[in-house]
Amino acid sequence: MKPLFEQNNRIVLFDFSNVAFRACAVGGENYLHLFCSMMVNYRKRFGFRSFIHAIEGRGTDERRKIFPGYKEGRVPTEEILDSRKTCLAILRCTNCSIIKAPRGEADDAIGTYLEKEPSQIAVIVTEDKDLWQLIQPNRCLVDSKRRGTVTPETVRSIMKVPPSKIPLHKAVFGDASDNLPRVPRVPSKLLLRLVQNAKSLKELFQRAQELRSNDDPHQAEAILRCKRQIRTNYKLAKIQTKLPLRVKKYVADEKKLRRRLHKHGVTGIVGQDIHLLMGQQ
Repeated sequence: MKPLFEQNNRIVLFDFSNVAFRACAVGGENYLHLFCSMMVNYRKRFGFRSFIHAIEGRGTDERRKIFPGYKEGRVPTEEILDSRKTCLAILRCTNCSIIKAPRGEADDAIGTYLEKEPSQIAVIVTEDKDLWQLIQPNRCLVDSKRRGTVTPETVRSIMKVPPSKIPLHKAVFGDASDNLPRVPRVPSKLLLRLVQNAKSLKELFQRAQELRSNDDPHQAEAILRCKRQIRTNYKLAKIQTKLPLRVKKYVADEKKLRRRLHKHGVTGIVGQDIHLLMGQQ
């Protein structure tokens, strides 16, 4: 029997902006050739099952209404936005689906899609650790930068908590990449113990309250003074899974694909690689 993530009934979900940004960051002026080569290699690795690309809605703006500093300084340049549009135009010439949660980020679109198919074997392609919280025994993540596979066991080894507790972890430890502040002046070991022993945000606060009557009253006060920010961090870090979702399927069009590649000066994707890029055997 094939290993779980090599079985033919799996789907592959791409965090599109993350993968496209990777191609732009490494490929420079040749970003489109690199992006196409990445897609060809993913076809070689994962075969011809469903490729689903999640694109951004207005989720970042929605989260900034809750916390204005969210992802501060991470506004994409016009050049990056244009590059994304070009990569997206290429994908629309291939066999794939493109999903979008209009009120969410790409993470939320992936979370909502998987919520509708909880037993679906899925591979998520991204280097964004926020998506680790969606990992389950029937879901893994492939790091688009390091190419390693992240499973529930990997998350427990690195974060010391299961994937489902990542929002709680970020609630108290913060997240520098999203500009979420950490609870200050509290030892990491104590914060980690609270996360490990709590099943919810409410229980985390209850356990912090219990520290008052034990031997850590000052630490308890430090945590409880940050209640509002911890709640905000949790709300921002937790991927939404019940948003309205738009799904659009595309069918491969070789002539259109070749025209678009030629227009942008991409000449190295030829022969069998064209068919792999299109998702055709």
